[in-house]
Amino acid sequence: MRRVVSSLAALLLVLGMASSATPSSGVTLNPGDIVVTDIGGIVRTDQIIKVDPATGAQTVITTGGLLGSPVGVAIDGSGQILVVNQRGAGPNADVWIVGIDPTTGGQTALASGGLFQRGLGIALDSGGNIFACDSNAGVIRVDPVSGSQSLLTSLGCWGITFDPNGKLLVTQYSGGLFRGDPGTGSFAPVTTSLPSGAFGVAADASGRIFVAIISTNAVVAVDPMTGAQSPFFGPSSSYTAGLLAIDAGGRILAADQFFQLEPRVAGVLAIDPVTGVATTLSSGGNFFDVAGIAAVPGLPQCNDGIDNDGDGRIDYPADSGCASATGSTESPACQDGIDNDGDGSIDYPADPGCASPTGSTESPACDDGIDNDGDGLVDYPADPGCSSPTDPSEKSPLFACDDGIDNDGDGLVDYPADPGCSSPTDLSEKSPLFACDDGIDNDGDGLVDYPADPGCSSPTDLSEKSPLFACDDGIDNDGDGLFDYPADPGCASPAGNTESPACQDGIDNDGDGGIDFDGGASANHGVPLSRPDDQCATPFGVDEAPPPLSLGCGLGVELALAVPLLGWLRTRRRRLT
Repeated sequence: MRRVVSSLAALLLVLGMASSATPSSGVTLNPGDIVVTDIGGIVRTDQIIKVDPATGAQTVITTGGLLGSPVGVAIDGSGQILVVNQRGAGPNADVWIVGIDPTTGGQTALASGGLFQRGLGIALDSGGNIFACDSNAGVIRVDPVSGSQSLLTSLGCWGITFDPNGKLLVTQYSGGLFRGDPGTGSFAPVTTSLPSGAFGVAADASGRIFVAIISTNAVVAVDPMTGAQSPFFGPSSSYTAGLLAIDAGGRILAADQFFQLEPRVAGVLAIDPVTGVATTLSSGGNFFDVAGIAAVPGLPQCNDGIDNDGDGRIDYPADSGCASATGSTESPACQDGIDNDGDGSIDYPADPGCASPTGSTESPACDDGIDNDGDGLVDYPADPGCSSPTDPSEKSPLFACDDGIDNDGDGLVDYPADPGCSSPTDLSEKSPLFACDDGIDNDGDGLVDYPADPGCSSPTDLSEKSPLFACDDGIDNDGDGLFDYPADPGCASPAGNTESPACQDGIDNDGDGGIDFDGGASANHGVPLSRPDDQCATPFGVDEAPPPLSLGCGLGVELALAVPLLGWLRTRRRRLT
């Protein structure tokens, strides 16, 4: 019987069912509220549900419509709910990211088709950019306005979140946990030895990482620097934690799924961050298969009236852990008594990664073990962009090849992407090795380097001349002793495709007795052959003949048509009289 129930549950999860959207009558999301996705299978329509964190009361926000087995959920700065579909639904099978207005339940397709194959997790950066986990494709970056997609990394992932340093954390079901730069797409493993079944991932304000293992009904804590694992919650015979979130109070919230348990009761769990003890916040009711979970941001700890770190001091400016009233924690990484980066040094001033007690991380970009700028050099002092271990960026304005700017306008930025850079410490992105990247007008056409000079196919081109253009190929194509632009008067630009257009070829092309713009002198060693052609104002003209007369419009045409009409009217008038 157990196997039959498992098969049925799997079938319900895979098949899904679409319907027209059923909006809410008006839901207000308050700080601390919980939003979950619920997969209905063939029994119910998919749902987005609000959960009151105090009472566990459930309110359906919207159902069906564009939802197609929705999994990951996030809430942007405007309060809009964003969900990622595991698969499309019915006529909207290619809709992957859906925006939902909680007050109306209205749904909007934000991303369709493109790179998606099987959406699972979703995370937002501080600018509202969307990062979605696809177990087949990898991490997909989505523009929240245009919906355009780009592949950040091909690491197929299940869970995704941001750590306190703005780095992405992603899980692989096979047991991998990776951290990466959301700008460059450079990822490195935190650990690859998690149990199979790694799914949801969350990071608290101090940087501690939590990963849900759905194969063992457990949540493990992972050291962000060493990757060392420690038991945190479970294995459980009562719960299956799937995707994770962290609320304003630091509790780990888990979507309680039914992957391993029968009979199942899907719900929402809150796990104490210190003891690992789980409490059911909500279950049953509208739930069928809770998949994703997110918490509406509450007041920051430095402005919530609570002594969150138990040091007897409350909020900014009383608590020294608060740099401002917007501080997210009263116990930042540089004042929490924990060796967050595993370097043997704890907090400010002992840890070199801490510039002050309010530092949010013991491992800024120049002390995190990651090649954040992709130049092959990692952290201080190896990376020249790092002035100290506390430097928040491996880029440096001191070096043109490490400042994040396309200084030479060739579309390539810094070392190693720009071929003009031999190292990150190069002071110029130009290079004397390449004629198309040396800052010199080598062919004297007034245009310098790629992409300005049409003779340059790339910055690494060794010549600004090009065989593609008669006016830039270094050859006297018309035999007048002059070649290319600007020497040959038949060339209007280096991109000209002939050195002898009709107005500079020494021929009376239209038979009117006039030749070229100068009587053919430039094509005949300075001796005119005839009078200049009236139609050639410049040597670049492509036709000596005047333009054909047009009957499309003009007073002459209108008079020509009017004369017969006037004659007919005069004849008719005589007959009538």
